[in-house]
Amino acid sequence: MSLPRLITLRADGRLRMTPAPEVETLRSAHITHAPHDLAPDTVAALDELHGDMIEIATTIDPGTARRVGITLLASPNREEETRVIYERLPGRLLIDRTRSGSGSSDSPSVALSLDPGEMLDLRIFVDRSISSQFFPGSIL
Repeated sequence: MSLPRLITLRADGRLRMTPAPEVETLRSAHITHAPHDLAPDTVAALDELHGDMIEIATTIDPGTARRVGITLLASPNREEETRVIYERLPGRLLIDRTRSGSGSSDSPSVALSLDPGEMLDLRIFVDRSISSQFFPGSIL
């Protein structure tokens, strides 16, 4: 865990994890993108978004797609990459690290079910070769 985290108690008695508010003092340049509508099996590269220390805040409308996601830390030929994927069935957020280079090659996941029409809000921090993902209701 490379990022300071705030652990709070939710109304339902479960623990919730969010980035510590002090993380916001580390920000510098901002890049904003207009929404992208993508056809199935389409990849949209954000060429001006690069680096190994970034924060990404994104909202994804999964619509009726089985899987949607974002790719991080991709090599130019995409032989190495880390993918953050929402899978409607079985209802989970998956961190696919099977092609993440010489480090971990597992794919941890957490249960996450979105209601019809609900958006997927992600906040992703990349710190060199480590990524941390947060989503509303991140639960321990």
